[in-house]
Amino acid sequence: MSFSLSSLLRINVKYLFKDAEANILYAEGNTTLVMVNRKTDKPVRIPDELMSRLVSN
Repeated sequence: MSFSLSSLLRINVKYLFKDAEANILYAEGNTTLVMVNRKTDKPVRIPDELMSRLVSN
C-alpha cells in the first residue's frame, strides 16, 4: 500500500494484494479517502496526527 496526500482534504491510497510465492494477483486499485464532519456532511481537514503518520510511512 502507498499513501499520498492530494490536498489537505484527501488521501490517495494505492493498493496491491498478491501472493508473492505463487505470483498470483488478487487485487489492485486506487481509492481516495476523505474525512467528513458528521454534523455538516462536509469534508474536513485531515487530522495532523494522521497526516504525519502517513507521511512518515
